[in-house]
Amino acid sequence: MESSSLGVKNRFSVTWKIEKFRYYWQHRSSVPLISPVFIFRTLRNEELHFNLHLKKNLSRDYISYCLQRQNDAATNPVEVVLDYELSIFCSDGELLKEQKVKGQSFQRHGTCNFFPLLSRKKALVNPLETITVDCQIYENERTAVKPGHCFVRTRIRVRRTSFVGILKNFSTLKPESREEIRINTHPGKNPVVSMNWSFDELGQIFIDLFPLPEENSNFSTCKISVLGSNGNEIKCTQDKIWYEEMKEDNVCRIKLLLTKTEVMSKKSIYLQNDDLFLRFELSFPDEFEYSTIEDSS
Repeated sequence: MESSSLGVKNRFSVTWKIEKFRYYWQHRSSVPLISPVFIFRTLRNEELHFNLHLKKNLSRDYISYCLQRQNDAATNPVEVVLDYELSIFCSDGELLKEQKVKGQSFQRHGTCNFFPLLSRKKALVNPLETITVDCQIYENERTAVKPGHCFVRTRIRVRRTSFVGILKNFSTLKPESREEIRINTHPGKNPVVSMNWSFDELGQIFIDLFPLPEENSNFSTCKISVLGSNGNEIKCTQDKIWYEEMKEDNVCRIKLLLTKTEVMSKKSIYLQNDDLFLRFELSFPDEFEYSTIEDSS
């Protein structure tokens, strides 16, 4: 990087790649994603310790961010004033949002002040399996920054569970009726969702999933298949249903690819003693699987 004497400002850049970010968006908790602490230097050779936070508000309408100063040396200035640009890119590299900030004050031992960055509406129409956050910290009249770069990678762990739900006495059920699905779980394990099923006058089958109140029960994706009479799995939804795309008032309504008429016409294949067995596969966001600085210069 050329010096500011040639008309180009020195800058320190941070690239933070977050893998499986879309799962984090699903999580009911508002606990922020926090990058590892990165260090950059001023021309007076002061080491400044910072990290980045991303956090969604409780209504999940937007993601906010915070650039926070950490506990650095007591000999450093109590206040540091920085200019920076923060950009967020989706999986295919498209720029989602850019934020430019001039003259923000950072105190040693300072609090984290969050600012809105990305709306939920904007996020849902873009691929967010992986996002990249790019932060460019520039020198200004009050803080002379040495050029450098840091690359950080975070990967969110995804856990998966499966269980069987039973639609009892399938042939006798009437249109517009709504029945609770019985859930078979492993001994000692509680169900993670509550479910009802119904079908309309055309025989279209619907499954309503309600995440339970526990924070860690908020699932991200769901896949449903029929366990046929011979034990084979028969696909009855698309490969992966995202809760965020299907939910309405905290309920995820899923339309199966089967109708009651189709099931009854092939009941020897689909039904076991007049019961329809459905296998559910759910995925959940978990803790960090991996979060570290991979390169710094």
